[in-house]
Amino acid sequence: MSNLEPSHSFRMNTDFGEITGWVRGNALIRLKINAKIAPNLPLLTAQEQAPFDAAIRVILRGEEPKWLPELAPQGSEFQRKVWQGLLQIPKGKVWSYADLALHIGKSPQASRAVGSACGANPIALFIPCHRVVRKDGGLGGFAWGPSLKRHLLHKEGVELASDQ
Repeated sequence: MSNLEPSHSFRMNTDFGEITGWVRGNALIRLKINAKIAPNLPLLTAQEQAPFDAAIRVILRGEEPKWLPELAPQGSEFQRKVWQGLLQIPKGKVWSYADLALHIGKSPQASRAVGSACGANPIALFIPCHRVVRKDGGLGGFAWGPSLKRHLLHKEGVELASDQ
């Protein structure tokens, strides 16, 4: 994960809303759903956008994309450490915020800070913060909304003890 400035953007429609992406080459810097403000950047050509679209659609189906962009989210050192930890959660599994804190070398008391870093994840579909749930097995938060989090977990074969 590196600090790159976006050079282009793209937009695509999904069943969950319009997804906007900020990119530089094959590096994905940020994704937003139903962005209120469009990026002031040139749009990718249809050919340049096609691999991003395909990867997003495959992830929304709960499958592994054949192509993945380079991930280049912008954030603090702690946030990037949390986001690296999120990439270690296997598909079809969930960890609690405390589990993730321990995984990155912090105490379970850091779970609130970990949750904040998850909430700041700028590439939510590719850095799978939907795989982090509350310690009691409840859904927990998700910047893109609870219905999409439930959908992604269901597509990955995860059934939660509590759907709240």
